[in-house]
Amino acid sequence: MVVRPLERALADGDRIWAVIRGSATNHVGRSNSPTAPRPELQARVLTEAWADAGVSPAELGLLEAHGTGTLLGDPIEVRGLRTAFGDEGRPGGCVLGSVKANLGHLEAAAGIAGVIRAILSLRHGLIPAMPNGEQLNPYLDLDGSPFVVNTEAVPWPAADGGVRRAGVSSFGVSGSNTHVVVEEPPRTPVPQRPDGGQLLVVSARTAERLRVHCGRLAQALQRDRPHLADVAWTLQTGREAFAHRAAIWAENLEEAICALDALAAGRKPDGVWTGRVADVIELERVTTSPGDDLRRWRRPGPTGPSSTGRPPGPPRTRPWPTLPSYPSAGLATGCPTARRPPD
Repeated sequence: MVVRPLERALADGDRIWAVIRGSATNHVGRSNSPTAPRPELQARVLTEAWADAGVSPAELGLLEAHGTGTLLGDPIEVRGLRTAFGDEGRPGGCVLGSVKANLGHLEAAAGIAGVIRAILSLRHGLIPAMPNGEQLNPYLDLDGSPFVVNTEAVPWPAADGGVRRAGVSSFGVSGSNTHVVVEEPPRTPVPQRPDGGQLLVVSARTAERLRVHCGRLAQALQRDRPHLADVAWTLQTGREAFAHRAAIWAENLEEAICALDALAAGRKPDGVWTGRVADVIELERVTTSPGDDLRRWRRPGPTGPSSTGRPPGPPRTRPWPTLPSYPSAGLATGCPTARRPPD
């Protein structure tokens, strides 16, 4: 997970999955045992995190709990949650869950796993069900509380004029408590994009991997239907250049998909150049020439076709579409089999 300041991520056109609104950390100090924490200090870290985020607990649609899974630990955490919420929040208005029910205890990775579950719930507008949630700990006091444990996936649609938020708790065995508030990213205006044809550049370490790469890219374009200018921008500036290369001049997305499908099948349609940069002797033009960009792509060096390594256009307003990563070859690896000594 990559964390950046929100202003820089927005300025660079990054794909933002969620915003960390606020956080807090404390320590329980002395307690009877690691499995018997102090609920008043768990409640305090929650209220401090909400104050840091500037939100009310009633605004949380999901509470991703630490969830020790023990007969004593979970009721203590729920007691701390109820204390922190106080009179705020309507009964059953906040879904209570924990990723540990799916993955078990992850030790140092427990906190980040809970954050990822919360972010994915925001991303897909769906809170996954809690496995084995039909039979709860008999000591959990949820009656009349803001919390409900969902035994089925719960839709979490975006609210008009509102922001979906989730709280995530992680409590270390040594007594450290942390709570963060994450929310859905801000809605950004659709950027202006250049019209007309675009140069798509693809490369790989081998000719066979180049065909596979083109096939996967064609499938992604057919499935997601991104803007052609965004695809060209990402391929030119966000990918490492390898020796085996293909350059496609496409006037629209359908032309790009057809050309990529043809390359994946081992054909070379019009408007496409393929080759190995070390073997290029004379420059050939594609059917619709994109100018000097193709010449630069056919030389060894970075993927960016312009002299600055960046295609024309304002770089800080271009979104990054989701495109396939490099198709690494599936090489079989393993330890050699040891020979058994003779009987």
